[in-house]
Amino acid sequence: MASLVDYQILDLVDGTDLTEILGVILYQPPIPACLAGDVNGVFPSLIPKTDCERIQNHSWILDELAELEWVATEKLDGSSCTVLWDEQEGLQVCSRNWNMRRSDRNAYWQAAMALGLDEKLKGSRVAWQGELIGPKIQGNRYNAKEYTIYFFDAYHLDEMRYLGFSEYRHWVTKMEFPRVPIVHGKVPLPKSMDELLQRAEGKSVLNFNAEREGLVWKLMEDRYDPRIGRCVFKTISNRFLLQQKD
Repeated sequence: MASLVDYQILDLVDGTDLTEILGVILYQPPIPACLAGDVNGVFPSLIPKTDCERIQNHSWILDELAELEWVATEKLDGSSCTVLWDEQEGLQVCSRNWNMRRSDRNAYWQAAMALGLDEKLKGSRVAWQGELIGPKIQGNRYNAKEYTIYFFDAYHLDEMRYLGFSEYRHWVTKMEFPRVPIVHGKVPLPKSMDELLQRAEGKSVLNFNAEREGLVWKLMEDRYDPRIGRCVFKTISNRFLLQQKD
């Protein structure tokens, strides 16, 4: 039997909650056929996905926040990975979009098990986010022999916030996790866009024969702004981009 919505054109304004009108309770996107059997479901909704804007989209930062203390870490060319502890399900290991099923053959899980995350994260209310590198990951420009995760962020699940850089650095050291290399520490930003982009260029700390992808810049003390959200941005190396085109 057709519903009222089938026969009636609704006069709605932007922002109207359609949940009750459409009878939608929860939407789970279908798992692609190529991943069937490899994933438990979609990326957990309680954690922000790893991503940050290019500085070219937010040049106002150079005018308004350049004098604050910033930290630049190497942007590694790998695959996004998030790990967390779930009280019912235990350790959860996720790619950018999917919660990966535990498997000795899975690169994400190989890295997680090698780092002892089952024990280190047990009962923890902090999710860790990093970059998976290793054989066959983005061409393995770092010549890594095994899979591992270099962590760059930690998200407190109960407080729904990222740890500030000092807090993150304390805990990543205490947990004995690999962390993304720091390239510039506690420095102001150059006010010139050209100079900032030039700083993105250089060799990777993990492999001096490889061009680094770029840098990720974060404030020592987290700040949020409606124009960008969390004040974090990336700069991509032009030399790296030219190599990708060759």
